[in-house]
Amino acid sequence: MRAKSFHSFHTNTIYIINMLNWLKSGKLSSGTSCDKVVSHEGGEGPRESEDLEATETERIEKENERESEDAPAETEEEGRRWQKRGDESEHQTGKKRRKYDDNYLGLGFTWIGDTDCPKPQCVLCSEVLANSCLKPSYLCRHLHTKHGNLSQKPLLFFKAKLEELQKSQKKMQFHSCVGSTKDALRASYLLSYRVGRKGLPHTIAEDVCLPAAKEMVECMIGEKEAKKLDMIPVSNNTVSRRIDAMAEDILATLVSRVKKSEFYSLQVDESTDVANLANLLLYVRYHFEGTVQEDFLFCRPLATRTTGQEISWLHCSIHREALAAKNMPADLLAVLNDAVKLVNFIKARPLNSRIFTLLCNEMGSEHKSLLLHTEVRWLSRGKVLTRLFELRHELQQFFEENPFHLASSMHDEDFLKRLAYLADIFSALNELNLSLQGVSVTVFNTQDRIEAMIKKLRFWASCVSGNTHPCFPTLHEFLGENDMDLGEHVKSLIIEHLNQLAEQLRKHFPPMDTFRAWIRNPFEVSLPVPQLSFHEQEQLIELSSDGALQLQFKRKPLVDFWTESLKSYTVLAKQALRVLMPFATTYLCEAGFSAMAAVKTKHRQRLDAVEKELRLKLSSIAPNFGELCAKMQAHPSH
Repeated sequence: MRAKSFHSFHTNTIYIINMLNWLKSGKLSSGTSCDKVVSHEGGEGPRESEDLEATETERIEKENERESEDAPAETEEEGRRWQKRGDESEHQTGKKRRKYDDNYLGLGFTWIGDTDCPKPQCVLCSEVLANSCLKPSYLCRHLHTKHGNLSQKPLLFFKAKLEELQKSQKKMQFHSCVGSTKDALRASYLLSYRVGRKGLPHTIAEDVCLPAAKEMVECMIGEKEAKKLDMIPVSNNTVSRRIDAMAEDILATLVSRVKKSEFYSLQVDESTDVANLANLLLYVRYHFEGTVQEDFLFCRPLATRTTGQEISWLHCSIHREALAAKNMPADLLAVLNDAVKLVNFIKARPLNSRIFTLLCNEMGSEHKSLLLHTEVRWLSRGKVLTRLFELRHELQQFFEENPFHLASSMHDEDFLKRLAYLADIFSALNELNLSLQGVSVTVFNTQDRIEAMIKKLRFWASCVSGNTHPCFPTLHEFLGENDMDLGEHVKSLIIEHLNQLAEQLRKHFPPMDTFRAWIRNPFEVSLPVPQLSFHEQEQLIELSSDGALQLQFKRKPLVDFWTESLKSYTVLAKQALRVLMPFATTYLCEAGFSAMAAVKTKHRQRLDAVEKELRLKLSSIAPNFGELCAKMQAHPSH
């Protein structure tokens, strides 16, 4: 007990001495009198006014006496616990919050927070204390224990430290604001890029994306973090500007790549959009970093007519295949036309369409509706005819209650046989069409598949002439279910059509020159090759004897193999790439027109800058976000 009493006495003595020095220095506010002086023994001096109930010194002494009874240890951790208990106590008892006095700056303290509940902050170490510590004794204790060597400094010293603290706080706030606005700018670009990639309206960023993001962040992290998302500029005009800037950046990157490429080829096609505006769409294939790349180049409207002159064109293989499939015997063409009329009778009338769907549901059909035939769609015929034949029983039931002049054809066996054959043959042509699509398709790929199809057609014709028809699964199943023969008339029509189709394919796809065989497989070519120069044939011999290249030839696509051979066998590889670089089909253009139809809808038909929208949606090149953000001055959203 004696040790504890001595410790309390010693501590109180130090505090009282400091407080006396503070009082003597004249740092009390005006109107405060020092009428009571506490000695080391606890004695009192003479009073100047007996009417005063308590002076400033008495208040300090009483506070020190109360603190000495339960003084906490002079450690930083215990000090924080003491402040916390004080705050909790004041909160529980509802005690009045303490106010800040300007004279507290003489003890090295300013204030932060609300005016109703200010918190003292040390101007020397920036430490923030609780509101309950807003007492001269607590502030003096902090100054003595933490900054004892500065406790005798004048008021001007603490004012200078306050100015330094305020400047540092403003600097921190500025850097924090700059960093946040830069992040918000980058986030704006990223969100605009997503909107452009999906071909969505620009208003969706402000109307849907940002509110949804704020709600998710508020739910998962907190309201304070969600409010930070308000800094991201995502208005309609802002997103449009971001998309324009990113499209220009991608175009600049693409043009620089194409300029560096020694070989490139173009793919061009034209189509009309929803606003009856003719658009010319162009893709480019080029060599970049050892591989062949394909990318969207531009889409420009055509004012009147356009013709291709002085350009070496390679006709699209898919278009040629579609042209070859147009010709057929008159009887089969009549079946095709009647089938389209049957479909249109139901699909073109909403009431018939609803009734037919209800009928399919009642009969438990796999499909619930028919498909409309579109002449410009390559896969339309096969899908329409197949669906029509699969729903033939439902159609028979439908036409019993809904008369149509072609309804009797659904009960005609010859009509159904020819319909089943057309469904099978056009499905086979659809498979051929799909095999010709895709990226990095070369003339060799298309020629191989066309040659295989011509051989299949002739083989199928021989099978049908021998009354064998498993090559046509729909027709074969129909004949087996109804235990009937094909019939001589239908057989002759099928054989005639197969032979005619093979001839048309050969007409549009003549045999490829044999001198290009060394490009397809340089390791199995017979020398000499007359079309090659002496130096080129020497390189071909060296290449065909390279075992490492032969392993790569088996693992990589043909175009990539020759691009990698440019360094070692430059002359020979250039000859090969001149043949392999041209596009074999306009598949990419057709995919681009589908994307344009999705972007430029009837609700956005006034959209003029469709090229920039398509560039973000179709291009495989990502914009340089870092460079774009560096060029822009970051401004937070208002």
